[in-house]
Amino acid sequence: MRVRLPQPSIRRPLAIVSGSEIQKILGLSRQRVYQLSYQDDFPAPAAVLACGRIWWTSDIEEYKKTYRPEDDDEL
Repeated sequence: MRVRLPQPSIRRPLAIVSGSEIQKILGLSRQRVYQLSYQDDFPAPAAVLACGRIWWTSDIEEYKKTYRPEDDDEL
C-alpha cells in the first residue's frame, strides 16, 4: 500500500507579531511594549497563547501610524 502525502499548498505567511517583533517595529524596549499593551488605545491581541500574546501586524502598523508618525519619516 502506498501512502499519499498531502500536496504542498501555496500559503501566505501569517501576518502576526509577538512582543519581540513589536519592539523592533516601534523601536521600543520590551518593558515599554509590555506597558503599552495594557493601555486602552493599544490594539487588542489577536490571540493569547501559552507562549504569550500575539497581534495582527496590520493593527500594530496602524498603531504606529497613529501614535508614532515621526518614525515613518525614517523609513
